[in-house]
Amino acid sequence: MQYHPSVLVEEVVEYLRPRPGGIYVDATCGTAGHTLALLDKCGEARIVGIERDPSLAAKARQRAFEQHLPVAQFVLVEGSYTRLRSILSEQAIDHVDGCLFDLGANALHFAASGRGFSFRAGSEPLDMRFNPDEGQAAWEVLEQGTHGDLARIFREYGDEKWAGRIATRILERRVKQPIRTAGQLAEVVEQAIPRAAWPPETHPATRVFQSLRIYVNDEFGQIAQALPQAIDALKPEGRLAVISFHSGEDRIVKNIFRDAAGGGEGDPLTGKRPAPRVKILTRKPVEASDAEVQRNPGARSAKLRVVEKLQEE
Repeated sequence: MQYHPSVLVEEVVEYLRPRPGGIYVDATCGTAGHTLALLDKCGEARIVGIERDPSLAAKARQRAFEQHLPVAQFVLVEGSYTRLRSILSEQAIDHVDGCLFDLGANALHFAASGRGFSFRAGSEPLDMRFNPDEGQAAWEVLEQGTHGDLARIFREYGDEKWAGRIATRILERRVKQPIRTAGQLAEVVEQAIPRAAWPPETHPATRVFQSLRIYVNDEFGQIAQALPQAIDALKPEGRLAVISFHSGEDRIVKNIFRDAAGGGEGDPLTGKRPAPRVKILTRKPVEASDAEVQRNPGARSAKLRVVEKLQEE
């Protein structure tokens, strides 16, 4: 069975410091790569995994079975990490010793999902949902969105400078033929961007596919909902580690951590800031080593930020 190579594994284990009897959350379990690394470091820890994609959850369960992990040691819950506090309550857990988020898509989404995550996916349906039973598919967004809607998505979530032209070309194309596959969307974007302006090292549709995926799965909104819950769930000295791959993700993480550390804007009337709840352990994000990037090019843009919960009065 194919498994996604997890990034910054050694660094995650080092910062989360799994210990006997400790309880940890792998909020983006995927195929359980980080989970297994934490348990390999400390086999007497307990992990609660959360996975939104049913197909990845099935792979994680299979991997846990292959590793003979007992249920008492690893529990996997299907669902969004925006339910983190509810999931912990359902597991009769009040607080945890550590929590990990590995944000964005899984490499298997691009390689073998059948849901059109990549411009290379050709005839795959243009779906892009992590959970195919939730929300709008990407093709529906393209079919129903106004010019302004589509241009905003491409600009806001993909920093696409040709957003307006691409939106125009999509509206022209859908009058003649629905855009239902990854290959059709890639072709439209190629036609919208002047050939001389194509990026030298990436496909011209890369940013459009990225922005649609982020929008369809409400990735930025879900991060903003979940991270405060994770901070609440930590025990004193518990740690929250977040790996991001997109500048927008990293900005959200950085701002939430800054505010929780007491560095945000104060009360608009008094200027008083709330007491810090965490201390930041990574003033600069930890990045993958050259050796890891060579082994796994997908680690190139990974950034790890970590905070530790303070004693609360």
